[in-house]
Amino acid sequence: MEAVKNYLDRMFANLPNTPSVMRAKDELLQMMEDKYTELISEGKTENEAVGSVISEFGNLDELAEALGVEEEVMLQKAEAVDSTEKRIIGVEDSKKYIEAKFSQALPLALGIALSILSFICPVITSEVLPDNLDMVGVLGMFSFMAAGVILIIVGALKLKGWGHINDKESTLSVDATKYVKDECARYDSTRTVLLLTGIVLCAGSWLPSALLSNFSRMENLVGAPLLFIMVAIGVFMIVYSSVCNYAYVNLLSLNDKESMKSAYRPVAGNDGKLVYVNPAAEFIMGVYWPTVTCLYLIVSFTTFYWGITWIIWPLAAILHIILKKTLIKRNGAGMAA
Repeated sequence: MEAVKNYLDRMFANLPNTPSVMRAKDELLQMMEDKYTELISEGKTENEAVGSVISEFGNLDELAEALGVEEEVMLQKAEAVDSTEKRIIGVEDSKKYIEAKFSQALPLALGIALSILSFICPVITSEVLPDNLDMVGVLGMFSFMAAGVILIIVGALKLKGWGHINDKESTLSVDATKYVKDECARYDSTRTVLLLTGIVLCAGSWLPSALLSNFSRMENLVGAPLLFIMVAIGVFMIVYSSVCNYAYVNLLSLNDKESMKSAYRPVAGNDGKLVYVNPAAEFIMGVYWPTVTCLYLIVSFTTFYWGITWIIWPLAAILHIILKKTLIKRNGAGMAA
């Protein structure tokens, strides 16, 4: 029966994601399931039953009028002619792009982490070396920064040859869409763990300095370096998980968000993905947490009030909930309640 459902998904993949189309798909699925059950009860094998069901119900052109989606089918055919110039990305190309994006994530995240760690050099050398050797710390800092920049450039080069995806001149095939959505769902738990761990490390990076505040030399030798180390590791996890996740998001964004094959289905019983009220809202939600992270680091490093700036995170979480309720559509109409 899974083969029948997959075939049905392909039939409706390029139709608009409207209540009438969803209703038609549900009706056709029920008819297919009833016929499949009937054939199995008659002694047919699973392959024979699937073949018969697809043969009887597999032509949407013939069923469109009965299902009440004749207009949608005609519009889809017209749009298919207009979109023939777009490059179709299949499963193999999707795999290669995801691999390229994952290979980009490591040097990019490591480069940013090294840039943060570079500040440890002058902090430590100022404590253990004479004043006339301060340049050693400065040289160490710029060496770390240079290594970080090189890694960031290496990461950027990993995506050479994939410009057509960023230019949105392509679209995913039905099979590729399903593959990317499944892979994205599998990666989601890993992304959540990395993201939350990174946030916790950044938010708690002030603790070593606070605990050693009564020991001036220990605070400078241990507390301050640990602060930068925790922030660097936290930012590494946040950047790495975000870049990897963007591989899936970027591929899925190639699809028409109003089509049935899209990962963003604003209807009941969907896969949990949501549609924003407009492109600006989608952009805001897409950059929200990276912006909060940058704001936290800038404020914290500028003021050095690490014992206070952690409050940014709970406030940001509350604001995120409010924005979600305001900017996300559900059930294809209106804003989320």
